[in-house]
Amino acid sequence: MKKTLIKALIIFYILIPIMNVQALELNSEYAILYNLNEDKIIYEKNAYDKIKIASLTKIMTTIVALENIEDIKQTTTIKEEALIGLEDYATTDIKPNEEITYEDLLYGIMLPSGADCANGIAINISGSIDNFVELMNKKAQELNMTNTHFSNPIGADEDNYSSVSDIAKLLKYALKNEEFYKIFTTREYITTNNVKLESTIVEKSTPHNIDTSLILGSKTGFTDDAGNCLASISKQNGINYLLVTAKAPITNSYHIIDAQQTYEYYKNNYSYKKILQYNKPIKTVKVKEGIRQTYEIKSDEDIYLYLNNDVDINNLTYEFEGIEKIDKNTKKIGSLKIKNNDDILYTYDILSNDKITFYNEKLYILSLALIILITLLILLKKVNQNNLHKNK
Repeated sequence: MKKTLIKALIIFYILIPIMNVQALELNSEYAILYNLNEDKIIYEKNAYDKIKIASLTKIMTTIVALENIEDIKQTTTIKEEALIGLEDYATTDIKPNEEITYEDLLYGIMLPSGADCANGIAINISGSIDNFVELMNKKAQELNMTNTHFSNPIGADEDNYSSVSDIAKLLKYALKNEEFYKIFTTREYITTNNVKLESTIVEKSTPHNIDTSLILGSKTGFTDDAGNCLASISKQNGINYLLVTAKAPITNSYHIIDAQQTYEYYKNNYSYKKILQYNKPIKTVKVKEGIRQTYEIKSDEDIYLYLNNDVDINNLTYEFEGIEKIDKNTKKIGSLKIKNNDDILYTYDILSNDKITFYNEKLYILSLALIILITLLILLKKVNQNNLHKNK
């Protein structure tokens, strides 16, 4: 049975639709939410529009830097040109010619969103900001970020744009880097120079007494055109989520409220439910020219589906559509549709497999011929014996 259903059972969630989350209303104009366990989009709102992304840009800055630094513990010197023109941007107050480790710069980019750290690391890695931006755009092309263009490493709006969908692609990629994940999920860091760096999510949420307990890691962004932006991750009930939002109102940290409420909503309303049990009989079909006359199709494993908690699995219906008799030429036995009322939650093809043993025609004919030959030889021997007896 294993080979019969293997192709079907490995695509656990192929027909899960994007959820229509009517009860969840976001303040942000743009949003995309992933269930990372399946790498599936479960909510989106204007997700592919080209928009300003402010300091979400620094996610790219950080991952490109990490991939081009041999040793993040190495010390480097910040050039004066890296600190020019940053009056309107968040900084960590690095001084010209200050010596600092690459690790400190990376945390300075991601936690307090330091533009001085971003420019400093860009120049020291590539020789110039323009050269570093080329690396950023090259990486964007590699990741198929089709609605993205970077013009600087700090998130200044000038010809610097993306979409929440593209930023989600970028973040999913960056999180595979262990050092990036560590930085992204850190809220407080002490530099080698004993400077305390604090994540902007703490800075933005504390004055408004906003609960951020469900947000595991984050990067904020803000400009007048981009509004409040946030890229974040969460883990609830064993499910990993990734959310990117943009253009939230500039007051009251609505981007953080959106993230917390989104994770709370899915934590309370969605979970994995077992819709098909291991060894559960699905259908019995007849077998033509088989060693056995019937074959019982069963599930080889438990199958879980990510569903709204309102779905009662005890009320699911299982409809088989397919043939009633299998022969040796059968490639597809049929399909099983699992329904909640009239809605198809899950479907897959059931294929024929090598556990069904059929009579081999050539072997059968050869065996029959052999039996006939042996029978004839026996009869001939008896005739000869009878003739010999008569002659005596």
